[in-house]
Amino acid sequence: MAGATLLDVQFGRWSSPAWAKGFALTAACCRWPTDIDAVHAAAAAAIDWSIFAQTARRHRVAGLVHNAVERAELPLPADVAKDIAIEARSIAWQNLAYAHETARLQRLFDRAAVQVVFLKGTALSQAAYGTLTVKHGRDIDLLVSPAQVSIALDLLQADGYTLGDPAGALNPAQIKALVAHGDQAELARRDGRLRLELHWRLASNRHLVHGIEPFAAPAQTALPGLGTLNVLRPEDEFVYLCVHGASHSWSRLKWLADLNARLAGLEAQQIAGLYEYAEARGAGLCAGQALLLCHRLFGRVLPVGLHEALTAGRRVTRLAASAAQSMMAMIRATHRHRARRALFATWSGRSGLAAGHDFSLPKCADFSPPRATRSVCHCRALLPSCIHYCAFRYGHGGRCLGPAANGRLKRRNAADRLCSAVFLFRSSISVHDVPGF
Repeated sequence: MAGATLLDVQFGRWSSPAWAKGFALTAACCRWPTDIDAVHAAAAAAIDWSIFAQTARRHRVAGLVHNAVERAELPLPADVAKDIAIEARSIAWQNLAYAHETARLQRLFDRAAVQVVFLKGTALSQAAYGTLTVKHGRDIDLLVSPAQVSIALDLLQADGYTLGDPAGALNPAQIKALVAHGDQAELARRDGRLRLELHWRLASNRHLVHGIEPFAAPAQTALPGLGTLNVLRPEDEFVYLCVHGASHSWSRLKWLADLNARLAGLEAQQIAGLYEYAEARGAGLCAGQALLLCHRLFGRVLPVGLHEALTAGRRVTRLAASAAQSMMAMIRATHRHRARRALFATWSGRSGLAAGHDFSLPKCADFSPPRATRSVCHCRALLPSCIHYCAFRYGHGGRCLGPAANGRLKRRNAADRLCSAVFLFRSSISVHDVPGF
C-alpha cells in the first residue's frame, strides 16, 4: 500500500477491480465530516452498483453510505438506493432502541452501586458523529471489573436478560473459570432483539492496554434526552478502538470509520499525542496501523513527523496493507467462519497477528538465537493462550462449563493466537520474517 491511492493495493484472490472500485466509493462515503468531492471522485469510476451495495452491507456502513449518497446526490439505480435507504432506516431505529436501553442500564447499575463503563455503541456514535442515526450497532458493550462479574450477571439476569454464550446457565465455579480464562459473556433479551456483551477486560492481551484504569476517572457522554453514560477517557478510548480493530484485522470498515470520525476536529498535534499515549500503553503498532489507514483511506491529516515515522520502516506500512486487503476481501458477512479461515490462509489476517498480539519472551530478550530457535521461542509464547483455548473447548475447562457449552464457547482471541502459532510453525519462519516486523 505504498501508492497514493487505494487501487494501488495488491488484491488477494477474493478481490477484483470491480470490488476495489466499490470499496473505494464505500470508503469515500465513510469520511467524516462527509466529503462530497471525495464521493464524486470515487463515483467517477465505472461502479458496479450491486457490488457497491454488497460492500456497504458487508462493512455495516449503510447509514454512512446513505447519508453521503443523499448529500452528494449520486444517481444510484432505484433498487440499490431503496435497499440502502431501508437498511439505513433500520440502523437508525435500532440505534434509538439501544440508546434507550443503554441509558436504562446505566441507571440500573448506578442503583446497584456497580461500576460500569460503556464501550463503543451509542456513546461512541453520539461522541463521534453527533447523532445516533448513522453508526451501525449490533449490541451493547459494557465493562465491569473482574471482581464484579458475578454481581453484574445476577443483576442483568434479574432484569430479564438471559445468558447465551458460553452457556445458558453458569454456577459460581463456572463463572470463576470463565472470568479467569475469558474476557466476555453474551446475553440477550426480548427474544434476542436486544443483545449485550458483558466485558471484564479491555483486551485479551493485557500488554496492549497496560496502565489503563477504566474505572479510576471515567469520562461521561450525554445522550440527548436520555441521560449520561460512563465511558472511557478519550485517550483510553483511542487505545481501545485501535486494539479492538487490530484484533479483528480491521476486516470491517465501520470500525475504522468510527475511529476516524472520533479523530475529526482534533489538531494534528493532538493526534500525535494520542499515538504517543498508545505507544506508552503498549499499543503502538495498533495505533500506527489505524492512523495510517485513516490517512490513506479517509484523508486524515497526520503530523509530518508522525507520518514519516510510521512510513519509515516496513512494520506499519505492511500492517496497513494487510488490513486493507482484509477489508477488501470479497467475503460476505454470512460466511463468517469461512472468512476467518481465509484470513489466516493469506496475508490478510496477519495484521491482527502482528499488531494485536505481543510475541516477545523475556527469556529471549538478552540474546539472538538462530531463526529456527527464535520461531520456536515466539510460538512458545503463544502456548498458554492456546492451552487455555483447547482446555476450555475440548478438555477439563469445557467439561467444567457443561456439555452444552462445548463447541459454543467463543474464545476468539485465543483462537486467533492458535491460528497464528500454527501458521508460524507450518511456515518455519520466525515472527521477524512476518511483513511488518
